[in-house]
Amino acid sequence: MVPLALHFQALFKKVSIYSAGFTSGMLCTMVAGICRMFGFDIELRAIVSKGSNLPLVIMMVSLSLLMIGYGLAMAVKRKRLNMRAIWSHSGKIEYDILRESGVYNTMINMGLMGLLLMSYVSMLGVNLNGPIAGAMFCVIGFSACGAHVFNALPLFAGVLLANTMNIYAMTETVTVTAAIFAMMLCAVTNAYGWKGGMIVGFIHTSMVLNIDVLHGGLNLYNNGFSGGLVAMMIIPLLDFFSQIADTSIFKRKKQSGGKEKVTYQATSKE
Repeated sequence: MVPLALHFQALFKKVSIYSAGFTSGMLCTMVAGICRMFGFDIELRAIVSKGSNLPLVIMMVSLSLLMIGYGLAMAVKRKRLNMRAIWSHSGKIEYDILRESGVYNTMINMGLMGLLLMSYVSMLGVNLNGPIAGAMFCVIGFSACGAHVFNALPLFAGVLLANTMNIYAMTETVTVTAAIFAMMLCAVTNAYGWKGGMIVGFIHTSMVLNIDVLHGGLNLYNNGFSGGLVAMMIIPLLDFFSQIADTSIFKRKKQSGGKEKVTYQATSKE
């Protein structure tokens, strides 16, 4: 797992936080193919608990508020409050926010992400269960690696747009977890702006809802697998269009008589 994960990170330029999920997805796809070759059937199963919504809501909200309150109090007391350092972070997994910004600022960021996720789930009227709560805990934990509210909102916008157009209900567990785990691609927002974040959020939703057929459900980190594939396919395209935008500059120059003329100026990077 470790050497493969390190190798695959280079393929999507480390913009996917859950590189281990992509690695396990590739391995499980290979295992599933071998099993099917010898006639073994792999059935997809979905076992989801119910009836624990209120305790889970209380736990998630309390934990988020506790992290914000404690982190804010200690950061102010020790004069180390600096959330801008986190909000200007690249979002790539190679950078450690905990080491660069301090434990108290990181705790505030994790708590804010927890409240953001709870707001999204509450807006949809979804009852919390094991997979959804686990997804939220995962994102809260990886908020120490680059995810924050500002680079998460464009991803949520792309996911919401996809959910309003697809055939799946927005309140199904699989669609809710897909929206939550889309935060793994937060670095795309930092690198390519809110439009890039919306694009990968939209495409991630379409991928994750149909990719489990490859590994037959053997990979529990289905969203990590999907996010890695999305990054591998979309990042080169975003780079290509960014280069076009950088090398093709439209400028307006005022001509005599007060009229404006649109001129095209081509520049090339050395």
